Amino acid sequence: MLTFFVYLFGTLLGMIGLLALGVGLFFVCGWVGMDGLFNLGEPRGELTCWHCGQETRAGSKHCSHCGQELQ
Repeated sequence: MLTFFVYLFGTLLGMIGLLALGVGLFFVCGWVGMDGLFNLGEPRGELTCWHCGQETRAGSKHCSHCGQELQ
């Protein structure tokens, strides 16, 4: 992709075009999209433990407060 921009616009304009494309992609995806990239595979949200009633991470197998198994 970089070689396409360099070939089409020259070295300086190709680099500026690539930077503009990256910034545009960032604005289209937004910060939520970038945040999602950093947390791939991790479920979002929280669950309420039915043993103690406290909220804990959705991806954990045990409650972070009482240590009981989440179902």
